[in-house]
This record gives sequence, C-alpha cells and structure tokens, in this order.
Amino acid sequence: SGGQGNCKRHERTWSVEGVYMPDDVLCGTGRYCFMEEFARYWAWNEGQCPARGDKDTCLKNSRKCRWDAEANVCVSKTSELAYPGLPPPTFIEKLGSEGFSDYLQR
Repeated sequence: SGGQGNCKRHERTWSVEGVYMPDDVLCGTGRYCFMEEFARYWAWNEGQCPARGDKDTCLKNSRKCRWDAEANVCVSKTSELAYPGLPPPTFIEKLGSEGFSDYLQR
C-alpha cells in the first residue's frame, strides 16, 4: 500500500518502461486522473534520461539521471510529485504529442 492516496510504484517497470504500476497488485487508488499520468510522463522524460543509452552518457547528466544497473537503463531521478506545471502552450503541445500518446499506450 502507499501513502497519501498513492501506491508504491514497481521500480523495475518504472525504470524500463517509464510506466507507473503499483508494486502491490492489491493496492489501488480507485481513481484515474490524466494529470497524474501526465506528471508521470513528464517525470520519466525529465532530463531526457531514457534516451541516454549507456552508463557513461547517463552519468554525465547525474544531476537529473541515475543508472539502474539491474535494468541496465538510464532513469530520471525526478518524481511526478515534483511536476511544477508548464506554461499553457507547452502543456497543450505535450498533452497532444505523439510521445504522450505512446506513453499512455504502454
């Protein structure tokens, strides 16, 4: 179970796919909010960490990225809880982007 209405995420799925999935299959918030999904999408992409394919390239941006040795991927250190909001034109552009659409299909 999680605190504040959230379930602890399954870290391996987050690292590899960038998709939030509860660690405990029995934990559920009972809600769906596209803004929560958008904030997760933003967090996973912050620092463009998934695009940094190797450890050395990943660690060059160590302020925003970390290397997940178990999954062998570069992962954003940013949490969806850090989502600051975006200027309306940027938000609308990203909300309608192919990247966000692909993220929702995972």
